[in-house]
Amino acid sequence: MPIKHLDSYLSERKHLQTHPLSVLSDSRLGIDASYYLTTLIETPPSREPLLAATGGLPLALTTRLESDLRALEKLRIKPVFVFNGLLPSRRTKQQQQQLFEPPEACKDRREAWAKYEAGQEDAATKLFETRSNLHTWDLWKIVLRIFKHRNVEFIVAPYVAWAQLIYLQRHPKSYIHAIYGPTDSLLYPGVDKLITSVDLVSTNPTFSFVQKRTILNDLGVTEDQFLDIGILLGFEHSPPFPATVHEQALKATVDMVKYYKSGYAAVSALADQPHVKAMQYPELYARTRSMIRYSLILSSEGSVTPLPLAVNTPPSHGHPSHHNHHPTAADIPSDLHEIFTHRSPRRRSPSRTTRSRRRSSRSASPAGTCRTRLSRRSSAARTRPRSTSRCAWVRRCQRSWLRGPRSRRLKGLTRRTRLWPTSSGVSSNCGGSY
Repeated sequence: MPIKHLDSYLSERKHLQTHPLSVLSDSRLGIDASYYLTTLIETPPSREPLLAATGGLPLALTTRLESDLRALEKLRIKPVFVFNGLLPSRRTKQQQQQLFEPPEACKDRREAWAKYEAGQEDAATKLFETRSNLHTWDLWKIVLRIFKHRNVEFIVAPYVAWAQLIYLQRHPKSYIHAIYGPTDSLLYPGVDKLITSVDLVSTNPTFSFVQKRTILNDLGVTEDQFLDIGILLGFEHSPPFPATVHEQALKATVDMVKYYKSGYAAVSALADQPHVKAMQYPELYARTRSMIRYSLILSSEGSVTPLPLAVNTPPSHGHPSHHNHHPTAADIPSDLHEIFTHRSPRRRSPSRTTRSRRRSSRSASPAGTCRTRLSRRSSAARTRPRSTSRCAWVRRCQRSWLRGPRSRRLKGLTRRTRLWPTSSGVSSNCGGSY
């Protein structure tokens, strides 16, 4: 999700540039699916304020999604959606609570129903609107059904979507030509331009993008310092730094990082404060920084690998203090699994038939001999009666059964019923006794 306080800064400083969407014609646009769906359910005309009261999925979502896909198709823009995969490890209590509904949401909904019953419909609508409790993965089923129907390309990243989008853009084959996603995608080194919003509803569709170079020059910081500022401000995978949580958090964070020269030095200098010490923020800061710089992606060869090892050296943004050191395999942390959890995406295991075919193909000495013998044996087994194809152990057990099931046709019934003799009579598979 976007970096806190950064969107308002971009609007105030007029760093957002707007162009007609036709500029992107005949190109492939990479879209962060979670960010796009969140934008749909939070902005009109697909926003439904009473969704928390009615429940279910937004009724206008399908119409809006179909309309956006038709608009992109009309402009000859090929969308490529990237969904988030496994969530990185969440160490703090605040991060773990983000996966569940907070108690304040239940309280607000109770107050909303009370105001609705009292006739205060406007106040109830405002409370319902802020507590929809709808997650993006709740929409996956209906969205993927539409994508399948319209042959829309999509991919599920191993972990975070923005890292997979960066890989697709910087791949030598250029699978995508632009990225539409949240501002936290700017934290990775080498990402210069990012599309932050797309207007597909108006008659003349437009899009807005931002350049990291202009932000760095305006703030007077390096790319590494901008990464530290984004982590300290807070985003989806990092809570804000407790020492600078107020309305002027951006200015205070920028001044602090400039004074201490780096985010790590600033966090270490203020580590003795009670709120910082209670959160163990220095460790959390180091984990978040490693998660961004060494994020795992799915390569074109089908392997999960750190992003710096899969892309080329990021270009310099023209800042005099920018360094071109690109991480190598020796720089990758050995405990990276502690950051991205011990869970890893895995392929679907082959079926039993596939495994038997592989074993038969490996055991065949002359090519095709074993396969022919197996096919003849299976065809002969299909032609034999079922009783003779059973194993000897089952036949011996059948002989030892003292009271085996027998069948009889009941009066008035056209089907056969299985009966077993019991102490209280005869029991059937239909239930009851006779």
